[in-house]
Amino acid sequence: MTLHDRRRATLLSGISLLACLACAQAFAQTAVPDVNVSAPQQAASSPTSGAAAPASGGGANRSTPVGSRSDQPATVYQVDEGGIDIASGGGGANTLRSVANLPGVNAPAIDPYSLANLPGGSKGLRIRGMVSQHGDSLSTVDGIPLAGINPGLGNTWLINNENLSRATLAQGPVPSSVNSYFTAAGVIDSQILWPKDKMGAEASQSFGSYGFLRSFGRVDSGYILNNTTKFFVSGSWTDADKWRGYGQSPNDMGNFAAGVETHPIDSLDIKAFVGHANYQADTYAGLTYAQARDLSNYRTYDFWPVLLNPATSLVKWQGYNEQSFNNWTTFAEINYHITGDTILTLKPYFLSENGYYLDGMATGMVRKWLINHDYYGGIAELKTRYADTSFTFGYWGGVGELPGPPSAWQMYAPNAAGGLTFKSWGILADATTPNIYQAAYAMADRRFDALRVQAGFRYLWTTMPGINEMNTAGVGNVDYNTALALSSVPIWKQSVNSFTVGTALPFLALSYDLTKDLQLRASGGVNSDAPGYDVWPTYQQNAAAFLAKGLTANMLWSQIRPATCDAVDLGFSYKFATPLGAASLEPTFFYARNYNQNVAYDPGIGTAYSQNVANSRTLGGQGLIRLQPREDLSLFAALSYQSMVFVSDLPALPGASAATIAATRVNGMQMPDVPPWVATLGGEWRYNSHLSITPIVNLVSQVFGDTAHTQPIPGYGTVDLKISWRQPLPVGEVEASLMATNLFNQAYIGQISSGYYQSTSASGIYYPGAPRAVVAKLDWKM
Repeated sequence: MTLHDRRRATLLSGISLLACLACAQAFAQTAVPDVNVSAPQQAASSPTSGAAAPASGGGANRSTPVGSRSDQPATVYQVDEGGIDIASGGGGANTLRSVANLPGVNAPAIDPYSLANLPGGSKGLRIRGMVSQHGDSLSTVDGIPLAGINPGLGNTWLINNENLSRATLAQGPVPSSVNSYFTAAGVIDSQILWPKDKMGAEASQSFGSYGFLRSFGRVDSGYILNNTTKFFVSGSWTDADKWRGYGQSPNDMGNFAAGVETHPIDSLDIKAFVGHANYQADTYAGLTYAQARDLSNYRTYDFWPVLLNPATSLVKWQGYNEQSFNNWTTFAEINYHITGDTILTLKPYFLSENGYYLDGMATGMVRKWLINHDYYGGIAELKTRYADTSFTFGYWGGVGELPGPPSAWQMYAPNAAGGLTFKSWGILADATTPNIYQAAYAMADRRFDALRVQAGFRYLWTTMPGINEMNTAGVGNVDYNTALALSSVPIWKQSVNSFTVGTALPFLALSYDLTKDLQLRASGGVNSDAPGYDVWPTYQQNAAAFLAKGLTANMLWSQIRPATCDAVDLGFSYKFATPLGAASLEPTFFYARNYNQNVAYDPGIGTAYSQNVANSRTLGGQGLIRLQPREDLSLFAALSYQSMVFVSDLPALPGASAATIAATRVNGMQMPDVPPWVATLGGEWRYNSHLSITPIVNLVSQVFGDTAHTQPIPGYGTVDLKISWRQPLPVGEVEASLMATNLFNQAYIGQISSGYYQSTSASGIYYPGAPRAVVAKLDWKM
């Protein structure tokens, strides 16, 4: 995008904002509630049920920068719109970063606005040391699992923050009614801000460091058609330069969303949503460990900005390291009130993703990873009440297409002119059956005076896809479907059969009110974790090495089995008075035993590949602390300690070398990239209902980048600061804000792109944390 184009876009954004202000007289004026960090939010009836906050626009909910604890017996936190915006650095959209400031969460940003995407499944989020290995497969939207086993974007940047009422994070034992692909690392549920009861509008314009520009607008119809229907329409445009290297991330990202809510008859409620995101970006380069140790020279190191001499490694050029995606989704929630206490809910959904990654490889080739797949399915739930007990019975069925694992890699040779010369298909796979997830579950919830009991059972069964690896001899540079048509018979030793595995996931949670200010909590259950899907692409790239050991692809594929986590949480909530003011303390102590974890290592083949063979133990504690010395001042702290260690060695093949066997001796070792300590500290000061100042300090302790603990990465601390001024207008209200992230420009390594096992290597898995950035925003609402 040229400078002229960007100036023109900025001018158009400003004109749009002024136009919205000018036409505001056409809308009914509604009050915007004041913001007060100390005011806790009311929790939804279920931690990830998709129930949104009141949409009338005039409720008493107030913003909390760090989040709050729900009233659930299980460990569930929630973050409102203000907290989501601060956690994502003002970038406007990022599902995984929305909960970054909550206890137990480590989600370092590799760019100032949380808008950069790393290729593949690792997105850098860890919760109590557990990692999301398949994109945002631990996230839901209004309780719907949209993303699937996704190496692309999924729904991460699909829905703007302004279209969310809040986000919830379930940790530890996850309730049986939560329909996420995986639950061991927790579940993030983004809850839609559905159409408001009264006609209204919002328009905002943001300007920031590194060329950041963002425009957003939303219009709510209010109730129409005899007070039976309301809808909203919104759109945004976002653009930013990379803070290191060359290029943009994102480049002209456009988002569109619309939602409708209608009540055609008293017993029927229908909600429907459609969203679209167009994402293009230049990818950030990872650093080797040697470079990560020398940030004074390599902090801003990235892919080369210009195409150099052909004798050099052209794959390091930024033009060979980029990504492009076109994602859209639609889903609905249909509630039929059979009786006053019995409701049947249906939630059909569909998500489509079409795009690619372009990656320069260490081999000197450039890989184009084609990603074109759909996820669809539905949830059916029956909720009723009998004998003073609330019951939920449900079923979820979801279908996902490849990739996940990859289905199409095209390999190119770079040339001096900046073009690519097609060489071969690295992978050309044809799925004989899709990846199918199904779950049947039941939950009961009852209160016995001061005691509340939740109990549930979930049975999850997964049909792993059958995949044929096709012979690509003579198949040229054509599209994926044409390549399949031109390919000859499958390569049977590199193909795999479909099979189904099941897992039982029980759940129990208790809370007991000792007094009105002291509540005890306990929960236990079994969670699910990720299978080793990545064994598929590794085998295709190293088939000769595996076959030399007598191993076909199907032999390894059939060894995939469910990964589970037995989890227990114990905690309490205590509100009390101190000489410094009202305070609350909400600690939680947790233990988890993890079975069949997915680790990528070499048992004696000569190459590392994913296997569900690791066993580990997680132990720790976390807490949310609040103190309000005075009415206009609130202080808060989110603290966590976690230890996650292997409890057994990894298996090795007969005849493995001494070095290979030594690398499998991991019993008692802390897993890589698991910081023992993580803390978020801060406060909020308000003056005269107009001015608010919110500083936030993030502290992360030392980690190791590898399993052998030979690559220590120092801990770090960053400071963020947000200053806001809210001013009522004759029509609506305007908020002017200034946010600075990493205020003191701390140089540090944030994300380490590794799983539960990482061998000592020189690969680029270290990513410098985002530098200081400042963003100014003008936001008008009515």
